[in-house]
Amino acid sequence: MREAAKLLHISHSGLSKSIKVLEDELGVRLLVPDGRGIAITDKGRDVYQKGMLLLAEEKSFLEAIKGNINQCKEIRIGTFEVFSTYFLGEVLDKDFSDFTVLCRERVPGELEESLVKREVDIGITYIPIPNPELEFLKITSVRMGIYGRSDKVDTEDIHSVPFAAPAIPVDGSPTQVKGLDGWPDDKFPRNLKYKVDMMETALELCRLGKCVMYIPSFVIRLHNKKYKKEFQLSEFPTPTGMKNKETPVYLVKRRASSESTEIKKIAAKLRQIVSSL
Repeated sequence: MREAAKLLHISHSGLSKSIKVLEDELGVRLLVPDGRGIAITDKGRDVYQKGMLLLAEEKSFLEAIKGNINQCKEIRIGTFEVFSTYFLGEVLDKDFSDFTVLCRERVPGELEESLVKREVDIGITYIPIPNPELEFLKITSVRMGIYGRSDKVDTEDIHSVPFAAPAIPVDGSPTQVKGLDGWPDDKFPRNLKYKVDMMETALELCRLGKCVMYIPSFVIRLHNKKYKKEFQLSEFPTPTGMKNKETPVYLVKRRASSESTEIKKIAAKLRQIVSSL
């Protein structure tokens, strides 16, 4: 008993007391006197063997959990095409090069639902749909504008210029925005000729000089970096009385989740890219 107490770095009396407590909890004798020493009972040997198996299982469990934590470096983002097509590659370029990235295309409303259902962990949006289970962190603002081919589109009368816009409506936004591009159709009617599901379709129509579109300025600047001069898009004046508004951008997370390092890195990168354009 004294040698065992030394190995455990506790007192002899402390070890004796601990064994007595364990015997009381199990309802069996583990040790019995044997001459000048002690002997392990059959129940005691049984407890020892099963205990060693239990400890081995615990060790295996902890190693597996720690291994999963170290290996499962995955980032799951939900957003729509404004951010995923030209922005996400910039955001994930360096800070997340060793991550597995899952990006789900979701329109406002569906994006929030995906977070609640834990299909994604981070959302990026500028049309927030309130949800009591989610927290919206304003991280920056983007400037909206009208863009198209200046050599193909006559903008002297902006009301007659054909527009391309998302076909998908928005429901539930506190800003009363009805379209995914955020154009205030209730105040400034436009010649909406092309309704499309994909932003890239609208951009291609603009590159061909068929129309203009209302879109964040940063998207056009990133777009123009990738295309030849003849296919680059220029900004046109907005209708009289309509200002080029600054639209807040939000990172969205579940309230039950902490503001992780990944969220902070994405927020910092978004601010950096918007401010540098």
